[in-house]
Amino acid sequence: MSVRDLRNHVSEVLRRVEAGETLEVTVNERPVALLIPRQIRPRTLPAREFLVTVPRADSALADQLDAAMPETTAELDDPWQT
Repeated sequence: MSVRDLRNHVSEVLRRVEAGETLEVTVNERPVALLIPRQIRPRTLPAREFLVTVPRADSALADQLDAAMPETTAELDDPWQT
């Protein structure tokens, strides 16, 4: 799509992009930009959801951390414990 077409049909172009289409913008038949649909994702993730998606450390690593820093790890709650 030429920059002239974009300028003359901006509302239509934005509707197409919003509907999921990716459009290439050209100047003198040379590609200069891509118009792509915006990806909507949550800005934050509740802690419970985050903890469920993060893989749990293996027990050997947990033991090593506990041995290296018992005063800092002992008081932490296990987020995977139900």
